[in-house]
Amino acid sequence: LIGLGYQEMIFNYLGSKQEYTQKMNLPNRKLVEINNPMTEKYGVVRDSIIPNLLAAEASSQNAGYPHKMFETGKVVLPVSDKLVGSKTLDYCSFLISDSSANFNDVSSHLSALLYYLGFEYRLVDISDARFILGRCGKIEIFTPSKGKKQENDSEGIWTRAGIIGEVNPVVLENWRIQMPCSIVELNLTVFINEE
Repeated sequence: LIGLGYQEMIFNYLGSKQEYTQKMNLPNRKLVEINNPMTEKYGVVRDSIIPNLLAAEASSQNAGYPHKMFETGKVVLPVSDKLVGSKTLDYCSFLISDSSANFNDVSSHLSALLYYLGFEYRLVDISDARFILGRCGKIEIFTPSKGKKQENDSEGIWTRAGIIGEVNPVVLENWRIQMPCSIVELNLTVFINEE
């Protein structure tokens, strides 16, 4: 991603519930919460890097455009079938913000990234309140038929590996971001066959 012109960011793994739910247009999203946080600002463990990127973009609006940033780090998802009630995954997210930033921009960078990593992928249209309807999709990668994955294929399996899309104007307004943003988020755990 650095070779594609992105700047690497490092964010805190803890955040406020409001940033990960209301600001992201996902008011009912379940998160791993801290039992006795010192402050509401650090009351949940992140389940996505996207809010961190949007917070950084909201603070960077006086810098020259386009803005291209990414982070690779841990996220924690709540699950009901584990003893501890959560699982930790490695994610990578990248964002482009500019007056002309759109789905095609991040899609071309996703294509370049996965080409150099040696993965065949496809995009499947989905609905996600964080993104503009019709301008987002789930990312699926192709793996040989040998593991426990989702959708069977005659030669291999397509496994969900992330999401891509243009950020919903409602979300941009919640963050007070004035420029369009397009984002990709990848679950790196899928790529290294640990999930």
